[in-house]
Amino acid sequence: MFFFLFAPKFSGSTVMSQVIANSVNGYLPSFTNNEGQMVPAVKKIIFAQDRWDPNVDYKWDPIKSTWLSLLHNSQKDIFIEASPPNIMRLESIKRNFSEDMTGVISISSPYMQITSAIKKKYHNMVENKKLRSRDQIPEKLIRKATNSWVLMAKAQRNNVKSNPSMPLVTYEQFCKNPQKLIKAFCNQAQIQTKSYKPQKIGGKKFTGITGIMDMTCKNLSFLSLKEIEILTRNLKRHRSLLRFFGYQLLTTQDVTAMYERHMPLVIDGMHSRLHR
Repeated sequence: MFFFLFAPKFSGSTVMSQVIANSVNGYLPSFTNNEGQMVPAVKKIIFAQDRWDPNVDYKWDPIKSTWLSLLHNSQKDIFIEASPPNIMRLESIKRNFSEDMTGVISISSPYMQITSAIKKKYHNMVENKKLRSRDQIPEKLIRKATNSWVLMAKAQRNNVKSNPSMPLVTYEQFCKNPQKLIKAFCNQAQIQTKSYKPQKIGGKKFTGITGIMDMTCKNLSFLSLKEIEILTRNLKRHRSLLRFFGYQLLTTQDVTAMYERHMPLVIDGMHSRLHR
């Protein structure tokens, strides 16, 4: 059996898939971010084309065969798959995995996702000497990251509308109650699950964080308040898309109120801007 978590990149899918695997007898691919797309034999197929083009599809039989072989060798019951580009071809996955799969759709706040993407790109630009370490984040970078979130959010909106019986569990809901995600999978598959108990999880190795926490303030504080205002301006034309998932635009007052409640994460986010 396959559990598919359909979630955009930079939206918590790594930690979410780790929690699912720990709660059932689940297998996580031991490759980058525990993603099935990073299995070498599968990567050759998927990375040969534009993974984010919704018109691109794959020959799923060899991919499925490779994943099933890994699952068999692991002696686990369920293959946990959360490669972000899967959101662009949910219907194709449903057709090709049919009775062998259960799916959950997820997304995170645009402020969480976009700032995470900006942070990664900003550090890459500094390392490649395209920016100095204390330069302001270019508006072009903020705009490009915003457009990327919009593309993925629109795909998820279509997925939700086309699959009303498939549960939607946001990153924020998961952080508040991990059991919500676990039940969303297991109720569909009609399998027993262990009750979730707080425990150390792998997360992404470079963060050093081994527990479940909402990382929005950490990512957001990587940006200055002025840069956050630019981000909000870019999001204004997409208000209806935000509202569809229960999100809203943030004012400076909203941001500072969030910071007051999560100061350790804010300090960590500011530190990561100056010192990687």
